[in-house]
This record gives sequence, C-alpha cells and structure tokens, in this order.
Amino acid sequence: MARVDFYRLTRDPAEHVLPALAARVLANGERLLVVAGPAMQRQAIDAALWTQSRS
Repeated sequence: MARVDFYRLTRDPAEHVLPALAARVLANGERLLVVAGPAMQRQAIDAALWTQSRS
C-alpha cells in the first residue's frame, strides 16, 4: 500500500525547510513531490534544493 504524507508550512518558508526534509526522504529511498502555486515560490524552492550542501 502506498504511503502519502502531507506537510503544511505555517511558520517558515518552504525554501528554508524543504532541503532538510528532502534529504531525509531521499535518504530513506523514498520519493518526494513538492507542489507550490506561485512561480516565485517554485523558483526559490528550486534554488534552495539545488544549492543544498551535500554530506
């Protein structure tokens, strides 16, 4: 059975939270889908994910 989790941000911007969240999800061998409405937010998320420091 597929597992679906939802994470709603209420305090911190997505581009600050998503890199760490994505790293955890991917480290567990799972997949991640990010959905964002505004183009500016998508661009900020994209930049944050690609510039995340890798360990």
